[in-house]
Amino acid sequence: MLRMGTWRLVLAWLVVANHTPGLKEISTNLEIGKVAVATFFFISGFLMPLTYDSHYRGYGAAVGARKFYANRFLRIFPIYWLSLGLTLLAVFAYGPMLMEHATSPGELHQVRTYASNLLLLGLNQTHLWHGDFRFNPPAWTLDVELQYYLLVPLIILMTNFSGRLGAAVLAMFGSIGLYLCFRPVGVLDVDRSLIEWSFFFFLGYGFYFSPALQKVALRKALLGVLCLALILIACVSRHQNVAILTVTLACIVVSSYLLVLQQNRAFGSWDRLLGDLSYPTYITHWLCIQLIFRWLGNTLDFPPKSKFFVLLAINVVGSTLVAYASMRIVGDPIEAFRRRIRDGRRPTVAPE
Repeated sequence: MLRMGTWRLVLAWLVVANHTPGLKEISTNLEIGKVAVATFFFISGFLMPLTYDSHYRGYGAAVGARKFYANRFLRIFPIYWLSLGLTLLAVFAYGPMLMEHATSPGELHQVRTYASNLLLLGLNQTHLWHGDFRFNPPAWTLDVELQYYLLVPLIILMTNFSGRLGAAVLAMFGSIGLYLCFRPVGVLDVDRSLIEWSFFFFLGYGFYFSPALQKVALRKALLGVLCLALILIACVSRHQNVAILTVTLACIVVSSYLLVLQQNRAFGSWDRLLGDLSYPTYITHWLCIQLIFRWLGNTLDFPPKSKFFVLLAINVVGSTLVAYASMRIVGDPIEAFRRRIRDGRRPTVAPE
């Protein structure tokens, strides 16, 4: 049976497929990478308040927020910095042509390029950095994630004190985000920020705080019908954005069911391992794809469709193996610090 950890890894593999050369030559215009990223944001919208309530709220607002931020830092940055270091080594070995997505190769000689990529938070703010260069292009989503992480303790505090007003504020910003998903302004500072993607984060956040919706999410027959209806709308729609949104909502429906299961049951170590692999697979896959295509792209003499699936299989296996090695070398030692932060001395009586 599909579990949350396995599903998260499948979503990471969808992003790998989206970046595998040859996809657009054999498929429709549906952006499966965008679908996977938006679904990840929904999952994060649910899991972050769950994590905060489960492990940090008992420390009080100030200490709990500090511990939450430290834990999120250790979750995101060490493996990201590893991927950044490996990418820089590849650039020095193969030259800037490996970075063909660069707006200007000259940016490789700018201090601001390295500073923005190292800091990560604010990476998408092109007007601040006077440039738009990411050594690891998928890292733009981490900047958006970090913006949400910063707000989680504040949003929880706001909704606890203001109740319906706080929910109305989140709904308003979520509506703006949904509109911008259909009508992006064409400015990366906005299009790649929490403002545009807030709908998916706040949808997950609202789902976490709604026992009624969680109860509905366990009705598999109803969810199955809803998923089929959404996919049918995507198939008949002539508008790409509508198709992307409806497929994303179908993936969110699947995610909602799995999230409630994960919250109610203790899953095994195997599913936890697969879930832990999703982030390093996502953040290391770009470099793996570039190197694999450089090494093998010209040697695979197959029709376009067959070549794509062969490359996809190699990319999935290669990215997952690199992710596993990254997790064992960097992630596992860091995990001990994360547990120490999360499970440190708690107050004898948790505040109400």
